[in-house]
Amino acid sequence: MTSSSTIRPRASRLIREVKFLAEYKGNKTTSNYGKRLLKQIRLMFSTIHQRDELSYRSWIRRMNKHKRAILGTSQRKIPDNKDAINLAQRLRDWNEEYFLFIRSGLFPTNNLAEQTIRQVVLDRRITQGTKDEKGNFW
Repeated sequence: MTSSSTIRPRASRLIREVKFLAEYKGNKTTSNYGKRLLKQIRLMFSTIHQRDELSYRSWIRRMNKHKRAILGTSQRKIPDNKDAINLAQRLRDWNEEYFLFIRSGLFPTNNLAEQTIRQVVLDRRITQGTKDEKGNFW
C-alpha cells in the first residue's frame, strides 16, 4: 500500500481537473479561473510538442517559463470554490512533482501507456474477458 506522501501527481489528472473547472456551470468566476489555467497548460503543451525542434537549453528555459506562468495563474484570483481552492493548494504544495517531467525526460501524461494497452482493453471488452474457471486459467 502506498502512503499519500509517496503518490506522485500526474499532469494528465491535473488537465482533467482544470478542464472540469473551465467547464464549470455553477459559477462564472470558477469557469474563468479554469480557462486561464487551461490556456497556460495549452501553451506549455505547444512547447512540449516542439521538443525535437529546440535545443535542450532553449526547451528547458521555455518549459520553466510555462511552469512559472501556470503556478502564478493558479495562485491569482482563486475563486471561492472548493475544487478550485484544492487545486490551487495542491499546485502550491506539489509544484515540483507536477513538473518533474521537465528535467526527468518522462512524458507529462500517461497517454503513451494507454495507447500501448488499448488493443488489449478493447479485446477484453469485446470478448467480455474470462467468464469461467477454464478461461481464467488460460
